Amino acid sequence: MSDKDLLEDSMRFRAFPALALFLLAAPALAAGLTPHLVKDINSASSSASSLPSDYVTVGGITFFAADDGDTGKELWRTDGTAGGTYRLTDVCPGPCAANPTFFFFNDHSYFFLAQNGDGGRELWVSGGTPGTTMRLAGPPLRFAFQRIWIASLGLFFFAADDGVHGQELWRSDGTPGGTYQVTDLRPGPQGSNPQSLVAFKNNLYFVADDGQRGPILWKSDGTPQGTRAIRNPVPGSASHAAPTTLRIAGGYLYFVAPTPARGVELWRSDGTTRGTVPLTDLVPGAGSPVFWDFTILGSRLLFVADDGKSGQELWATDGTAAGTKPLTHLAPADAFHSQSYDLNLPYSSIGGRLVFPTNDGVHGAELWTTDGTPAGTTLLKDVCPGSCSGASFALPTFGNHALFPGFTPARGQELWVTDGTPGGTHLLRDLCRGSCSSYTFLYGSAASQAFFATQGSDPESQQLWRTDGTTLGTVQVASVRSLQGQGADGFGGAILGNSMIFSADDGIHGDELWRSDGTPQGTGLLVDINPHL
Repeated sequence: MSDKDLLEDSMRFRAFPALALFLLAAPALAAGLTPHLVKDINSASSSASSLPSDYVTVGGITFFAADDGDTGKELWRTDGTAGGTYRLTDVCPGPCAANPTFFFFNDHSYFFLAQNGDGGRELWVSGGTPGTTMRLAGPPLRFAFQRIWIASLGLFFFAADDGVHGQELWRSDGTPGGTYQVTDLRPGPQGSNPQSLVAFKNNLYFVADDGQRGPILWKSDGTPQGTRAIRNPVPGSASHAAPTTLRIAGGYLYFVAPTPARGVELWRSDGTTRGTVPLTDLVPGAGSPVFWDFTILGSRLLFVADDGKSGQELWATDGTAAGTKPLTHLAPADAFHSQSYDLNLPYSSIGGRLVFPTNDGVHGAELWTTDGTPAGTTLLKDVCPGSCSGASFALPTFGNHALFPGFTPARGQELWVTDGTPGGTHLLRDLCRGSCSSYTFLYGSAASQAFFATQGSDPESQQLWRTDGTTLGTVQVASVRSLQGQGADGFGGAILGNSMIFSADDGIHGDELWRSDGTPQGTGLLVDINPHL
């Protein structure tokens, strides 16, 4: 078996479905709540829609794409007021659509891709005003979805193909003159295919193939002379598999890669060639473990791995061989991933602890908690007592809470909340009373509150709710024909200050721009962007 085959077998990494839909059907518990218009983007009496989408908040401004009926779908912005909501671009002049799509953002700029009318896509940036919205680079560039902002360098790195050099590493400081290819690691049209871009010790670290050593670890400070190879995991071979799953924790860069003698294992790097070494030998000799999910908890890297003996277990490492050990001893060989379920590690922690789902073979799939030590890794709550499964994933945290769909035979699947402790893990609200289930999805979360949507008792309506993590603080704020659109991060909208910007159709104005501050009286149409019949 080749190194590439070993690595593909070992790396069955699955993205945590943190933003996934979770099922629920609820009656209207707060009848009579009437949403009000914040701004009518489509002011015509018909139900023309501007179809707002791709919400991202940057520096107190929410960017989104919308069609006003005259200029096609272009980039818009809002500060949460009608007067502060307006179009920023007409990249494709006239009624043709630029269809701007989110590419990346930093603390003050929004980078996006837009079509110019000739079939090519251009890279643009905006600071939230027409004067700070400009084209950075364009056709014939073809953009890959490898990108990162490194604040210490003031640079945005991404992979792109200009049609001559193949896919190579590019950089941008947010100006047209400061946007260009960093270097040509693999001369010719094939390109070095930069991937796995991460920020580490004030530099960019990434994987690329120069055509001579195969895919290896590189670093760059954004200059040609400051771009150099760090380590070839299999010296003398150009056909080995690429390092993957680059993660930063506790002052180390971790990745999974082949080795000359140990098979595919976990590596650790301090950023230097000498300090980039294999960390584990979970399967002694040339055999390879199967690595699954990875996440960070404090200064430790946590990961799920199968060493071929104990099955899938949760491991933790502090960057030393002695400090790399399993946190769990679960009976099922497929405690985290099987043909019937994927129980993925979350990206965020609660109060210094990670809340994660697993199946110990006794309690079914339930939520567990860990502080990164074996003694501190325990079952959090048996939501569905006995062997039935009560919880399969937790959603992103807000404040010191996380929401999750919990199942019990008596109440069906409903919305639960946890603060990472057994006493703080409970049913949030029984939206569909009795054994029926509520079908709910998360719409957005801020520091102190989260928004979620359910199907109303009327099949032609949907309800928007907000919660502060308590039962009394979980209230319906609007009932509309439908909640539309999607934020660029996968949510239904974007948080702006203490409010949420999102799309909804009230049956009168079409799919337009709405705002909610978490109260019924503060929820309604913000602007009707498309006034055409």
